[in-house]
Amino acid sequence: MFGHTPNIHSKSEADTLVEQVIQEASKTFIPGMRNSDKLFFKMVLRPGSRSYPDPHFRSDANNIPHSNLVASMGPQFADMANFFLDTAFNPTKPIEKIVALCDPTTIHTTDTADSMLEGDCYDYFLTSREVEINDFSFKIKRLAGHMTTEEAKDTIPAGLIQSELEIKTKLPSEPEKNSSKKLQVTFFEITDGNAITLNHDYQKQIVWDLNVYAQSHPILVHCRSGIGRTGNFIFMLEILKDYDTVFASQHPKTIAENIHAILKRLRTVRPALVLAPEQFASAIRNARILHNFALGKGYVNQAEKTAISPLKRPAEPPKTAENGQEAASSSANPSKASGSDQETVESDKKPKLR
Repeated sequence: MFGHTPNIHSKSEADTLVEQVIQEASKTFIPGMRNSDKLFFKMVLRPGSRSYPDPHFRSDANNIPHSNLVASMGPQFADMANFFLDTAFNPTKPIEKIVALCDPTTIHTTDTADSMLEGDCYDYFLTSREVEINDFSFKIKRLAGHMTTEEAKDTIPAGLIQSELEIKTKLPSEPEKNSSKKLQVTFFEITDGNAITLNHDYQKQIVWDLNVYAQSHPILVHCRSGIGRTGNFIFMLEILKDYDTVFASQHPKTIAENIHAILKRLRTVRPALVLAPEQFASAIRNARILHNFALGKGYVNQAEKTAISPLKRPAEPPKTAENGQEAASSSANPSKASGSDQETVESDKKPKLR
């Protein structure tokens, strides 16, 4: 049962309400538990952590309750075999989409185990190349976005890159078990301790598409430790998913309580999720930004023209009289998005990650 539509008729009123909600919710926000906390140690010293002898990326500490999102550490070179086994080659619920939230200057490109515990993750998605490791070989193909290097500093226009991995098993003793899978990786450039920014429509379109996909398919999200940047991104999507319920009231305190209920659910299995107050506030603000974007694009139903209204489940995209498929394709194609970054990404003339 959806709540009533708040009677807010201007963007400024809506923005004021969101800021009031952030102020109210921040009063009782507890930053994610850090290394000094025993519960944190209990969480990281189990499967899903590099500190564990046989790390896995799908465990009780990784799977978010009542969600298709999986929170994970960033894989290093030594982790890649388990990473593939727990994602693309998972026998019960394979994962086909990954969200990587990393600082590109800390991503390792050396194919050795010496980089363990250093940097956000191993470069399994940025540099187009072919790699062999243990019983796997994989080919990295850039689909959208590009990266330039000046004085050893990487620059990523629009702050995101999309790649596709074609992964093959190679078991000489059991050739009948050899197979091929694909992983699609969306990389957002975010430095440690910070949160995702949504300044361009292209970014909003990509995140909205991931949000829709996550309603029925699993997505693995990682940064370095899988708690700060990862927590910010997952918290944002979970607020967006329940936007109709969260913002059913006009009262900041009630909305803040709804938001904390979501965070409590996320922290049930992973208590350190969302480390910093800035990441907490950013998730709420970005959920609002994405909701407005979806309303403007006609991706969600809207009972009446209000600045904040309940988010129904993704609606059928509107069709034009001239071409019934035009609007439908726009929701799945970020090339329809506006903004200066659109020209940057389109210049690559490469297909969009699906």
